[in-house]
Amino acid sequence: MTSKTTALQDKRNAKFNQVSKLKAELVQLDTALALAKRVQVLEPNDVVQFDWGRGEQRSTVTGTVLGTVGTGTGLRIKVFIGSGASADIKTIQPREITEVHTNQVGVQDHE
Repeated sequence: MTSKTTALQDKRNAKFNQVSKLKAELVQLDTALALAKRVQVLEPNDVVQFDWGRGEQRSTVTGTVLGTVGTGTGLRIKVFIGSGASADIKTIQPREITEVHTNQVGVQDHE
């Protein structure tokens, strides 16, 4: 290859890498947007996964939504976790939710 073709190929490769990174970022944003939309329409009995705890004790927990309440600082979600004597109710924030299994029909992920 000539130096001009090499330069053009290098420029093309750089642009291709930029586009690939932007596509990956777009996928992440679409996923985050879809989750944020689902969180905004949570209803009782929806099942959510969320991060709970700090440091080495942090884990992903699955629970059933009991209800939501808006506060001056944002939305709070009451979630029932566990069963029997180890059952508990946690109050979580939307940012802690990692997945929503909604019982609703027709929730739009994309606009």
